[in-house]
Amino acid sequence: MLRSGLQILENCFGFTDRSQSAICIGGFKPGSGRRVVMGGGYARSVSLVFLLLLAPVMVTSAVEEDGSCCEQDGFRMFLIGEAQSGGMTAFSSDLEDRHSAVVTPSVLGAIEIGKWSTTWSVEGDYPSSEWTFDIPYEIQGATGLQFNATVGVNIGGTYYSGSSGPGLLVTNGILSVPIQVSSGTISEGDQIRFTLEVQSLSFSAPGEDAGIRFFWGDTTDAGMLAKFPLGTAEMEDSSSNDGIAYFPVEIDTHYGIDIWNKRSSGSTTVGSQQLTTSPVVTETENGVRLVFVWQWPESYDGGGIQVTFRVSPHPGATLESVRTYEVDIDSDGGTGDWYPEEEPKRDSGTKLDVKISGRTTASIVDRDVEITVDGAMSQWIRWGLDNIGNNTLEGSSWWKNLDSYEDSLSMGEEHNGRVDDAEVAALTGHLQTSSSNIRSFMSTGLGIDIESMVGSDLVDLSQRDIMIDFGATRAFSSEPVTIVLEARYTPGVQGQSEYLVRTFIQPGKSDWFTKIDLDAGLRTSALAGFGAVSGGDLEVEHRRWVFLETISFQDSDLDPDLIFSVSYTPPSSPAGSPLVSALILVLVMSITAGLSLYLTRTRIRAPAVATASLFGILSFIVYVGGFDLPLVLGVGAAGLIGVFPVSLVSPRSKNRGVDGRSLPTITCPSCMTPNVVHSELRPFRTSCSGCFATLRLD
Repeated sequence: MLRSGLQILENCFGFTDRSQSAICIGGFKPGSGRRVVMGGGYARSVSLVFLLLLAPVMVTSAVEEDGSCCEQDGFRMFLIGEAQSGGMTAFSSDLEDRHSAVVTPSVLGAIEIGKWSTTWSVEGDYPSSEWTFDIPYEIQGATGLQFNATVGVNIGGTYYSGSSGPGLLVTNGILSVPIQVSSGTISEGDQIRFTLEVQSLSFSAPGEDAGIRFFWGDTTDAGMLAKFPLGTAEMEDSSSNDGIAYFPVEIDTHYGIDIWNKRSSGSTTVGSQQLTTSPVVTETENGVRLVFVWQWPESYDGGGIQVTFRVSPHPGATLESVRTYEVDIDSDGGTGDWYPEEEPKRDSGTKLDVKISGRTTASIVDRDVEITVDGAMSQWIRWGLDNIGNNTLEGSSWWKNLDSYEDSLSMGEEHNGRVDDAEVAALTGHLQTSSSNIRSFMSTGLGIDIESMVGSDLVDLSQRDIMIDFGATRAFSSEPVTIVLEARYTPGVQGQSEYLVRTFIQPGKSDWFTKIDLDAGLRTSALAGFGAVSGGDLEVEHRRWVFLETISFQDSDLDPDLIFSVSYTPPSSPAGSPLVSALILVLVMSITAGLSLYLTRTRIRAPAVATASLFGILSFIVYVGGFDLPLVLGVGAAGLIGVFPVSLVSPRSKNRGVDGRSLPTITCPSCMTPNVVHSELRPFRTSCSGCFATLRLD
């Protein structure tokens, strides 16, 4: 009877190995769709009730001891891709491109809207349950319609289907179709496919463009809510060393390393402290292994502490694992069996952040290049420094260059799972020794052409300083590592192009980086300019501000395979500087304004003044906007020339004399219209411009 009760627990809660941690299967609903029929007398019934009452206690004990629990409401497989060759994803971050299909009244019989499939990569059981297929729709050119929708689900060689039933739709909304799925097993390599068909289509008051449009690909409303095994998360034995504890989490899932890299949310909490450092991420055959690093406080005495891990591919679906550890704070056992014995690979995912800033004058260029890497590249740097002098390194390993620094390390600093000050000093000293060492580390080690960031050959640098920052922890982890190079050099020959930045990813190394964030900018002094700036199709910002000039280029998701360059050609004379060019422009605008006033002494000034003001504003815009200086001065010169014809065609002012003085007027006594007196002769006769009466002035 006890064995039967345990079997019930296995069937209802997914425990397959009672000697291991509880397994968390996202989307598994305990007891859903299962019926266990057991006959017998009164004693058997009492035993069954007893076991059912005992089950929660047994499960709670397992959760508290080894740790995991499950998301009970399933997870969503979102629809992506083209209608007849679409795919599925569990990650809301993949929802970018919208796709759609339209059905019109001219279509008769059943019509297939779309087909979406994926090949499953891990074996698992799924329970008997109801799945729900959702897809948004829009009604076009009709007051409503009736139809029946059928959704087919293929899981390996098994087929299920569900129907929406006939119904009247009068507004836009989301079509939901339930599908009853029986329990079964999916094997590695089996295909899961969803097919949507509509039939019995009937429109109410259809117009010429009547139809119904289904869309998906950029919305979480289009997908299948499936009671299906999202995966398992199991917390493995921890290890500790020198004040640092390591908590490995093994995740077996069809979605592999993406379950972490594309997560909607994810966290690990030690006690009440949420870890903010990035874990060590290693792709495994059936998923991914995450190792979280915790540096315990001085107050920690090694007692039991609960560690909780959660990860969600999208809101509403969670893999969770909980375990209580007793960390041996006196242990010197190293980092555990998860610590790589061989040099880590650099192609398993790295985010690269590059920030370039500096100031240039006519004779000196100062630049700061800040390079930040995380993920696989951070692991490679940390592991390499921790293994200085390791005689098992391959001959091609870049870290063999630091073998000579082994004698500078103490016994406690070698291979201790963390980066020590002496190891940082060894790398910094090696890079400071020569420009070729910097070039070798950046190109061979990081896959970066550093000279494309500095803007000069490293040999030509008159000054260089290297700094390395390991962020929140020195332990072996994926936490970002920042390398800062401060450089100074003399610009080349006047009139020769200089680079702000150009393609810096080494050929063949683009797959090392999952994302590249570039932020590059320079500024000049008041008497040094950038001249002509060229960036091809890139959106380069160039600004002049009288006392300085700036250029910048930003791209938060730079294509690692993109070949590009942002260059500038420093002017050969001070006239190209922001200050001198601004003074020249002000002088031209002042002459234009004065000339417009002089030429309209006896004419209406509004057209000429408006022309001078318009060209003045345009000159200011093209100056600040960073347009080439010949164009800026050309706009100013155009304004200067333009006031001549505008002034000449302006009508003469009736109340101004040849010398520009105001002339006297006489008011008509009949209509009170003022009339200009153009002559000093008396008597003076003129016609009123208002009522045409003859006026006489004696």
